[in-house]
Amino acid sequence: MKGTSIFNIKAWSKIHPPLPRTPRESQQLLNALTSSFRRQLEAADTNKPAQSADKHLRTILDNPLFRVVPSKPAYTPGDPNAQKTLEKRLAEEPMAVFDDLVAAGSATPKDIFQCLQSQLALIGSTSGDANQAMKRSGAGSRVVSWFWASDSASRKTLFKYRRATSAALKFMAAEGLQDIIMVWLRMLSKRDLGGLDGRIPELPARQLFNEFLSDFMAAEIRYGGGIASALGYFLQASQMCSFLTDRPSARLELTRC
Repeated sequence: MKGTSIFNIKAWSKIHPPLPRTPRESQQLLNALTSSFRRQLEAADTNKPAQSADKHLRTILDNPLFRVVPSKPAYTPGDPNAQKTLEKRLAEEPMAVFDDLVAAGSATPKDIFQCLQSQLALIGSTSGDANQAMKRSGAGSRVVSWFWASDSASRKTLFKYRRATSAALKFMAAEGLQDIIMVWLRMLSKRDLGGLDGRIPELPARQLFNEFLSDFMAAEIRYGGGIASALGYFLQASQMCSFLTDRPSARLELTRC
């Protein structure tokens, strides 16, 4: 995929390699992920590289890919009862549906959005502290795990679907995953989401950065640490804006960041 065609209207293709079938293949996959993501995360966070890498590697190991083997597809095209079954499961156990989709390698940003929205609706239908319920759901952590285990095309597709990232940010703020949010902002500011083909053109990267930051501020105020916390993160993010372009003459255009 060429860098200039990343944000064409035509949908991006996704690559989902088969899951490892033997303990040896599982160990090889884990070793490869460990080496790859440690290098990537150390590059993304130069202040505390070792700690950040270890923290995110622990998150990766919680990915449903390593712990869920779906007994059957979450949705079977052509089955007249499948859609009703899926809708019922989404209403009752949305994150279990998410885990199955991720484990099957078929989760899309739209699926992620629907699962997160259903989880929010489920929480809203019960009494008690909504923020605590969001935190206990682990929905934000699940999305983070999916992101780090996904290829470049899948990561780009996620950021292209704003409703999915906006919903994820609500849970991530509630779960105290602000450090990871800042890592993602830094990746956007550097126009590189990681992986083999993670580069993003300047203008789309700038737009994604602004939208993601705006949604983060809204989520942090409502579900995270409040206005003061949001302001602190905004000031940190504003220092990243200069990375969005290599052209000195264009730096003035970034004041809206």
